[in-house]
Amino acid sequence: MLRSRALVGAAAVGFVLAGCGSTVQQSGTPAGSDQFSVPGAGGAVSGTPTTAGGLPGAPGSVTGPGSSGPGAVATGGPVTGSRGGTGPGATVPPAGQAKTGPLPLGVLDASSPAAAAAATGANNPAGVDPVEITHAFIRYYNTHGGMAGRKIQPIEYTINPTSSSYQSDLSAACAKFTQDNHVDVVVSQVGNFFSANYENCLAKAGVTNLEVGNGAPDNQDVSSYPQLFTTASPTVDRRITAALRGLTQAGLLTRQSKLGVIVEDCPENTRAYSHTLTPLAHSLGVSVQRADVDCVGGFSDAGSFFAQVSSAVLPFRSAGVDRVMFITSFEIAALQAFENQAQAQAWKPTYALSSLAATAANAGQYPADAQSRMAGVGWIPVVDVSAVRHSAATKRCDAVARAQGINAKSQADYAFVYQICDLFAVLDASLVAARGHDEASILPAGVATAMGSFESAYVLGERLRLDRRVHDAPPSFSVFRYQQTCSCFRYSTKPARLA
Repeated sequence: MLRSRALVGAAAVGFVLAGCGSTVQQSGTPAGSDQFSVPGAGGAVSGTPTTAGGLPGAPGSVTGPGSSGPGAVATGGPVTGSRGGTGPGATVPPAGQAKTGPLPLGVLDASSPAAAAAATGANNPAGVDPVEITHAFIRYYNTHGGMAGRKIQPIEYTINPTSSSYQSDLSAACAKFTQDNHVDVVVSQVGNFFSANYENCLAKAGVTNLEVGNGAPDNQDVSSYPQLFTTASPTVDRRITAALRGLTQAGLLTRQSKLGVIVEDCPENTRAYSHTLTPLAHSLGVSVQRADVDCVGGFSDAGSFFAQVSSAVLPFRSAGVDRVMFITSFEIAALQAFENQAQAQAWKPTYALSSLAATAANAGQYPADAQSRMAGVGWIPVVDVSAVRHSAATKRCDAVARAQGINAKSQADYAFVYQICDLFAVLDASLVAARGHDEASILPAGVATAMGSFESAYVLGERLRLDRRVHDAPPSFSVFRYQQTCSCFRYSTKPARLA
């Protein structure tokens, strides 16, 4: 049985972690999955383009982390730009109008989860510190000439995982970026918290925001904040659509199913439930029962979140629910809390999950019986399927991280490395395409240009879809599920478009 104390620690820490939150390290590579392996802590990465210094090539000139080749995004004439505050007429300047000089960059991150874990009596759920990874990639780029030839001048705001109000922290961060300083672009690691106030503050100041985290906007937010580009999460609406359609097509959700849906009642979640889940479930003939939990605002809400999620077990069971889904960015925490209480009541529901549950990365938290009842739709291989998949992009990220002293070991560790690596690589490639221009009138055109050849270390299919119309990046998903033959999680369908 799961331990409630450890789960509270994992969930509370997960409130500010982006993309992971594993409370244990994955133990070894499952049998039968020889295409996957966890890179060793040391040793060279073969097949990675390197400079004389042994690192991937310098950003802005030759291949950097996540880019596709020398000069691939820097050439060509003007192109139609993104909606990032400029409209469809934004273009990349000609080669003779490059912007040079230092690059003031707003950097939002979250400090080590160790303090939050200690506050709940749990162990530190991750072996790496996201802030150290962030600093490592900034050092790397500056050592190799900066981005598009511009040395990064970071203006950093670090959120404390034990903060009682993440909203207040984000308001302070925006003030630092737009009032105390005047940056044109921000890279944001928002963890599991989406803040319309933060996005609105940046938008009013004309700041382009490249954001990574589980705290995702809904379709309305994407339209409201066209300067926002999310590099790792689809909108809540797209996530719901993928889950219902993907699991239905895989035969894991049918007209005979009764789907219990726990909704964290933040505006983006409740809107997506009404606008997307309700009509789609009706069209698929799936019966739905809803239970709401309060919108999480800070670390102090962890206990209440657990209690409210757990309290849905009995009414769901009584109503004949046979599959459970969570509309919350804290899917890891919700799944753990719900399954813990379900085990206490000797009930064995099945689950309709997403990458936000980090199911494979957290597999050791559950007995095999619980894992066998988990399936979902995923776009992040490093947390969806057992062990770590290699690609040219992940090797480049691994090489930079190791050279900068980051010792990733678990799947959760690698997830941090790859999502932060991607975040900076997207900015780098976009600045190269925009010839160093970071203004909101130009940079989004660079984003649209760069993504045509960008190689992602983090998302399924290694491509990102960011352009004039689409501002939430993952383009595809696959269904993942537990496989008895290898006692592991694998993708069981071919990638499909994440509509």
